[in-house]
Amino acid sequence: MPEEDKHEMTSSKTPLGWRIKVSEEKMRRRLKSLSTRYSFIKTTQAKVLYQIFRSNLQKVHRAI
Repeated sequence: MPEEDKHEMTSSKTPLGWRIKVSEEKMRRRLKSLSTRYSFIKTTQAKVLYQIFRSNLQKVHRAI
């Protein structure tokens, strides 16, 4: 067990609460890295989907 963990356990904070806090931070960092990684893919996907949506709308208008 690292020295930091021992210190946190002896402090007024509960170890469980501290662990939850740490896991939240880790999750936030992971989400940030994922979002930056996938933001480019998302934007390109959105553009493609928008083009498909528009072409479908035009087809529907022609059918009517």
